[in-house]
Amino acid sequence: MRDGQRIMFVGAGPFQAPAIQRAIAMGLTVVATDRDAHAPGLTLAHHGECVDVRDVEGTLAIARQYRVHGILAVSSEVAVPTAARVAEALGLPGIGMAVAERATHKGLQREAFLKAGVPSPEFVRVCDITHALAAVRRLGFPCILKPSDNSGSRGVFKVTGETELSRFFPLTQASTRNQECLIEEFMDGVECTVEALSFKGRHVVLGISGKTKPETSYRVATELIYPPPFDPSLLVRIEDVTIQALDSLGIQDGPSHTEVIVGPAGPRLVEVAARGGGFHIFTRILELLSGVDAVAETIKIALGRTPNLTPTRRRSAVLRFFAPPPGVLTAVSGVEEASRIPNTEFGLFKKVGDTVPELASDGDRTGYLISWGPTKEAALEAADRLERTISFEIACPV
Repeated sequence: MRDGQRIMFVGAGPFQAPAIQRAIAMGLTVVATDRDAHAPGLTLAHHGECVDVRDVEGTLAIARQYRVHGILAVSSEVAVPTAARVAEALGLPGIGMAVAERATHKGLQREAFLKAGVPSPEFVRVCDITHALAAVRRLGFPCILKPSDNSGSRGVFKVTGETELSRFFPLTQASTRNQECLIEEFMDGVECTVEALSFKGRHVVLGISGKTKPETSYRVATELIYPPPFDPSLLVRIEDVTIQALDSLGIQDGPSHTEVIVGPAGPRLVEVAARGGGFHIFTRILELLSGVDAVAETIKIALGRTPNLTPTRRRSAVLRFFAPPPGVLTAVSGVEEASRIPNTEFGLFKKVGDTVPELASDGDRTGYLISWGPTKEAALEAADRLERTISFEIACPV
C-alpha cells in the first residue's frame, strides 16, 4: 500500500534502479527522469519521464506536475545541482544550490578546503595549456591533471612530464563543461573512499575503503577493500578529516562520497561528492558493511523524515572490477559456477562481441564483483575464488 508521499529521482540508470525499487518497497509513489528512454528506472517507476538530468526547468516542471514531496539524485554526480535547484525552488529538503555548486566544482572545493584549513594538495586552476605548463613548473612532477566539473575518473591523469601534459591537456579539457582544469600536487599514499550519511549537520561514517589503482597515467580504481589496513587511530583521523571537509562545503544532509589520500603526512583530501558512491557502493555495500540501509535513510532525509543512521554491525567487503586486456570480448565462461559461490555477487557491463577498451575511465570497466564476510581475509578469499572462476576470452584487434 502506498503511503501517499511522492519521491522523485533525477536519473534512472542502472545504478539508480535499486534505489527506485527500494522506494517502491517503502510504499512511496515514485517519479523518475532520465534522458535515456530505455533507462531501467523509468520502467520501474510509477511515473517515468524522459528528461535530461541537466534540464533544470524540465525537471522542475515534472516535479510540479506530480507535486512531489522529495527529490534526490542518489549516486549521479551530474544530477546533484539539478536536484538541489529544484528542491530549493519548491521548498523541499535538500543541500541547496550553493552547496551543490561547491560539491560539483573541484576548483571551488579546493578553495573551500584551503579557507577552512582542511589538509589537501596545492593546486592551480587553469583554462589553457600555457597556464597549465606554468603551473606544473611551479608544482613539479609528477602531478595530477583533472577537469574541474566531471566525475568517474574521466579526464584525470597522472602526468610525469611536459610532453605528457601537452598530450593529455586537450583530453582533460574536453571532459569539462566550463573549460577549466586543475593542476594538483601529486599526493603519494593509499587512496581511500569514505562513505557517510549526514542529518542536520551530524555526519555518520558507514564505510572506509582502501583503493588499488594500476600504475598507469589513468587513475581508475580496480579494487576497493573495506576497511583499509590501518590501525583504529588512523581510521579515526580519516573520519575527522572527512567531517572537516563536509563542514567546509556546508553539507548538512544526505549522502557523501569522499576521497582521501593517506601518506606520510597523514590523511589529505582529494575531493568530496554530495551523493552516494556509485557501482553499488551506496545501494548495496554500505548495508552489507554497517546494517544501515543507506538508500532508505537517504529517502527519508529527502522527505523531511528523521533517519536512523546507527550502524548495527561491522563487516568487511571487497568491490573488485574485472579488467581484461583491451580487445574484442569473444567468450565468457564460469558464470553459472560463480553464481553459486557464497557471500558474493557480480555483474558484467560487456557482452560477447563488445569491445573492451583500455581502462581510462570508470565506464570502461568490463564488470564487477562484490564479496563480504566477518573479516577482511574471508571477504578477500571469496573475491579471489570468484575471480578465478570467471574467465574472459579476448581477441586483440590488429
